[in-house]
Amino acid sequence: MSTLIEVKQKLLLYVQAIAEMLLPQGRKKGNAWIIGNIHGEAGQSLSLCLSGSKAGLWYDFAEGIGGDLLDLWCAVKGIPLSAALEEARAYLNLSRPKPFMAPRRTYCLPPPPKGHDPSGVVKSYLHHERRIPLEILARYRIKEEGNSILFPFYKPDGTLAMVKARRAEAGAKAKPTTAQCEPILFGWQALFPASQPASQDPLGDLSSRPAQALSSSPASQVSLQASSQALTSSPASQAPLGNLSSRPAQAPSSSPASQVSLQTSSQALTSSPASQAPLGNLSSRSAQAPSSSPASQTSSPASQAPLSDRVFPLTQAPLNDLSSLSVQTSPQTSIKKPATQTSSPLLPTQASSPASQALLSDRAFPPTQNAKQARDLVITEGEIDALSLAAYGYPALSLPFGGGKGGKHAWIEQEFDHLEIFEKIYLATDMDPPGEEAALAIANRLGRHRCYRVCLPYKDANDCLTAGLDAATIAQAFAKAKSFAPEGLHRASDYKEKVLELFWPNPEQHVGYSVPYPKLEGKLSFRPAELTLWSGASGAGKSQLLSDCIPHWIAQESRLCLASLEMKGEQSLRRLIKQTGGTSHPTKEKIEQILHFLDHGLILYEHVGKSNVETLLDVFDYCRAKYGCDQFIIDSLMRLGIAADDYTGQEQAVYKIVDWAVLNAVHVHLVAHARKSGVDKDIPGTEDIKGASEIGANAFNIITIWRNRPLEDKIFATQQLHEKAELTKRPGVVMNIAKQRSGDFEGKVGLWFDPQSYRYRCSPEETPWLRRYLADASPRGLTPNPVH
Repeated sequence: MSTLIEVKQKLLLYVQAIAEMLLPQGRKKGNAWIIGNIHGEAGQSLSLCLSGSKAGLWYDFAEGIGGDLLDLWCAVKGIPLSAALEEARAYLNLSRPKPFMAPRRTYCLPPPPKGHDPSGVVKSYLHHERRIPLEILARYRIKEEGNSILFPFYKPDGTLAMVKARRAEAGAKAKPTTAQCEPILFGWQALFPASQPASQDPLGDLSSRPAQALSSSPASQVSLQASSQALTSSPASQAPLGNLSSRPAQAPSSSPASQVSLQTSSQALTSSPASQAPLGNLSSRSAQAPSSSPASQTSSPASQAPLSDRVFPLTQAPLNDLSSLSVQTSPQTSIKKPATQTSSPLLPTQASSPASQALLSDRAFPPTQNAKQARDLVITEGEIDALSLAAYGYPALSLPFGGGKGGKHAWIEQEFDHLEIFEKIYLATDMDPPGEEAALAIANRLGRHRCYRVCLPYKDANDCLTAGLDAATIAQAFAKAKSFAPEGLHRASDYKEKVLELFWPNPEQHVGYSVPYPKLEGKLSFRPAELTLWSGASGAGKSQLLSDCIPHWIAQESRLCLASLEMKGEQSLRRLIKQTGGTSHPTKEKIEQILHFLDHGLILYEHVGKSNVETLLDVFDYCRAKYGCDQFIIDSLMRLGIAADDYTGQEQAVYKIVDWAVLNAVHVHLVAHARKSGVDKDIPGTEDIKGASEIGANAFNIITIWRNRPLEDKIFATQQLHEKAELTKRPGVVMNIAKQRSGDFEGKVGLWFDPQSYRYRCSPEETPWLRRYLADASPRGLTPNPVH
């Protein structure tokens, strides 16, 4: 389905073509399309960026309006966003799937609420106890009937779909006054007041509202004529948050009430000064002429601006694009509203300055980066929560049936198309399990890519309001709203610190353990959260070479757990003592000294025979937690109780080992036999591991050991000392680094085996000084705590 976001992205591929189509009288100048204004007049006030990071953004510096390509489409053609979106889809040849036969629903229409504006118990409850400003109650057209609150549910076109009533007391539940009504969101009348029928004043009774002068100029009116339709809307002080990115800059007017006329096709729009005009589709509004009238010279401070303009942060404000829905009124009807004035602000604001008195779009608009602050919406769980966030300045709607999941979200079918014009939908449902269920269910239906979960400091929005939280705290909660993106998705820059550490590691930071062979210094490391597979033919020396690395790792202050399932503990230590001491027959004192050294970093798991993965990992986890072990050796895979032909079992076992290593940031060494190739001269590779192919595929590193038995036979058979000396110069063992996922080196290294000490070395000559672990009775002069 081609959503608004997808359409916007695809339009960027044809910026110049769209500019030529919408504004053919313009011309290309550098990286911009230049023209006088959206009507195609000559000039260069309007600039549209054609490429780069700001491609598709435009701004008319004379009129003070701007936006993206869809805004330009709306402004030039004089159509709502929904219509522009359909035309853009057709231009891009994008299909929008429609059902072959849409389901038909029959709903009951409720009678219009007969109550009056809140003045008694309802006013006391909502205004004094729940702290909802009176202008918000008027904007959402809340009514009072006896001791009950009436919440009218109007569609964006002004049709009354449902009315809910509840007693004006704590703990009461709101219920529909008429059964089988159409389920829709509550609050559209506050976002689209211009679409309400003339007989239903969306502002309610304003006679009781305290006066606050914005200017001394007469109240002006705005009339919209579309064919035979006429509409006069209310002053800006009562309008919801409109498309602020496209509003013209405020400038003093030369007349008490200057007017600008704009005609597009058969539509005519007559506008009042911006300081008093409603926030409608401002993408087509003209700049206000300078004036020296008293009204223009005595602009109100920022604290006297409408609440929605006062407290909603520009960078995070979810605003609604009022140009997105066409006005639907009966022919020749008009709505005339008296000049009204806002009450004192809900929250304290700073003293005004010329900059702070300007419109949000004028204060913060970078020349080519004003595009979208007007397609965001907030959905709450209850009606009073929506009123509360509106008090903070957010365009909020509420769910008709509260939190939870399942049938409570039947409203989505009715509202799906209405919500199409919003790029971001903030879900501010309650901070409890039903609220979480509702947020997840809504995000899955409306699109996880555009929904964000707002975590409020208290259970719901009204609790925040009654607790006295300021707008900055609420804005911070919106700024930290979490997306519903699948876990594990990150931007490249999120890894900056870790990537820098890979290229420029801190000298004191542990990046992995090495091997005791100079040929591989800096080329092979055993890092945390990895699995290394050691493989080779039976008798090739894979376990013996791995054992030769243990003293080296202990000297590097690693702590290891050795699970040698093929050899008893004393046999493993016999080999280790030779390798650590570098001698075949150490003295008793030397043996004790070596065992003391090994105690600093080695613990053995005694279990000769078959074990299973779960039991072994449980033992490993105990060693990790108690002894701080960070390397674990499993010798071997065939001893984990898995049949040789059970490839699925082998695969699952390796999965579990890798998952455990990654979860605990430790390194696991796994010994696995190689397949019998029948040719002794073949060095095993990644495909020669015995068992399931997934064993090697899931390993981070694969090291295979090849023993040159033909060379051994030649050395043993020759009687010539010179020939024997020449043959011994050739390595008898090849260590093949067949795979190293996180390293740069893969290749083969020749080693020489010393049958006296069971050590491996990088040259035929003995260099014992390179492998002295007991010089200071502890590795590298350090005295780590022994394992107990």
